[in-house]
Parts: sequence; structure tokens; C-alpha cells
Amino acid sequence: HFGASGEAAQVKEATGVAINETGAGGVQPGSFYVVGENNRVVRFAPGKEGEEPRFEEAWGWGVAKNGFANEFIRCGPAVPAHPECFPAPSAGPAPFGGEETGNFNTLGGVAVDQTTGNVYVRNFNQVVGVKEVKAHHLIEVFTAKGEPVGEGFGDSGNPLSSPPESISEGPEKMHESVKGKSPIAVDSSGVVYLLDSDFS
Repeated sequence: HFGASGEAAQVKEATGVAINETGAGGVQPGSFYVVGENNRVVRFAPGKEGEEPRFEEAWGWGVAKNGFANEFIRCGPAVPAHPECFPAPSAGPAPFGGEETGNFNTLGGVAVDQTTGNVYVRNFNQVVGVKEVKAHHLIEVFTAKGEPVGEGFGDSGNPLSSPPESISEGPEKMHESVKGKSPIAVDSSGVVYLLDSDFS
């Protein structure tokens, strides 16, 4: 095991891990990605036998020390323009996301396309008070090195209607997000698989 809560390379309450087994997309074979509640994707290179994996980069909204808070940015040793990242919060909720690319709202899962190296992440569609934090682009896609691929896809069913929109009413939409139970997978042809369940 490795890492400590609050370090820049770590993820608060990790909810997903995915491995790039092939090195597709220009990363070292065995590189892996970790996501969680601090609204960033963290990439590690595999360590040699008996060595700790090497932190390469993180990406998300305002994660770099010398970047702007309100923009998607990559940081870490593999990003010369932004070699330092803000530490992951060790306690308390992470800032809520938004509809912009890379403005994550608690990432619930991550998957790697072994053919292209593209990384797929699953945002939570969370309701705070009477407002839905992220209703669109619940699946976002990035290259193996963290460059956005399009705006993402996937809309939330309406959780604020009474009763909330069901799977039968919106079968093409995503519904309840449950911490630790929102996995995502992608096959070699780029087909994405998700777990969906009706709102409580």
C-alpha cells in the first residue's frame, strides 16, 4: 500500500481504479487511474518490483497550484507547465462540480479503453437542496494523458419531479448515483457499460 490522505497525489475516498494494460495512448503499460470524492483523476506509473508507484499527473477543475481555480487543468511531474498540484482535501466535502468539461462532481467510477487508452469517468448526478449539481455530461472522456475528448455524454433523469423520473420513463438516462456502486466499463470497441437504478 502507499499514499496518505491529503497529499497532492492522493484521492479522498477513492471510488474507482482502472489500469491501462497496453500502454495505448502513450503512457507506460500498467499505468493506472484513481478517482474519488476530491473531484480529480490521478494517474500513476507502475513502480518497479518492490517500489511505490510513481505519481505522474492529476487533472480536474483548478487542481494546479499555479493555475486558475475556474478552469480544467492538468498538473504533476508529467506536466511541465504545471508541475505542482493542490493537495487533495483530507476532510469535508469536495467543491461541487458543474457542467463544464472536467468540472467533476464526485467521480464514481473510471474505465480505460485498452485499444485507444481513452479514460472514461462517471460523475455523480447529485441534488443539493432544490438544485441538481450536474445533470449533463455525466460520462466524460479523456486521452490517456488527460486531454478532453469532446464534451462527454449522458444526461440525468429528473430527480426533482414528483415522483422522480423512473428508468421506464427515461431508459436512455442515468438515475440514482450511489457512492461505491456506480461502476463503468468500456470494451475494446468503445462500447460503454453502466449500472443504473431507479431513484429512491
